[in-house]
Amino acid sequence: MGDEATRQNLAASTLTGRQEKAARLVAEDGLTNEMIATECGVKRQTLDLWKLRDDFKARVAEHIEAFKQAALTAGFADKRARLILLDAMATDVATRLRKNGYVREEVKLAANGEHISYEVFDQPAMAQLRGLLDDIAKEIGDRKTVARLEVIDYRKEAEAVAAEIGRPELVDQIAAEMQRDRLISQEAR
Repeated sequence: MGDEATRQNLAASTLTGRQEKAARLVAEDGLTNEMIATECGVKRQTLDLWKLRDDFKARVAEHIEAFKQAALTAGFADKRARLILLDAMATDVATRLRKNGYVREEVKLAANGEHISYEVFDQPAMAQLRGLLDDIAKEIGDRKTVARLEVIDYRKEAEAVAAEIGRPELVDQIAAEMQRDRLISQEAR
């Protein structure tokens, strides 16, 4: 592993350098026993005998525990790393929404076979953005989720959204999307 704790454990270990290397490779669980033996310069039978020793087993267990502890502070196990990724994802979605004027293009096939293209409020992208923002709030401990079923008249909210994005012609589409009975999350602080 190369860190100070590993070096201290190595110094206190009764294992030879080859046995220590083998214990680490066994703990990593990325090679076959034959490959580990070759890597350590011993025969497979020698490795099999080492694996029966209590001090070797204990050292393998120490390596596994050290790997687990390292994993808890690295990558997405680290809260900061998760927040950075969620923030980047939310920023990308918000940028795309603004760039597209909060609408997306849909195409329908007319009875005469002609394709008709039209714009609708980009509700799926807005839902994705809201979900990411909720995830961020939950990650930093700002929100608890309480689920309930509600029917809400979204006309006024739809008018406000349409006015905000400068697309008053989308009020009916926005309201229709928002009007549906749906499971919503009431965010309690």
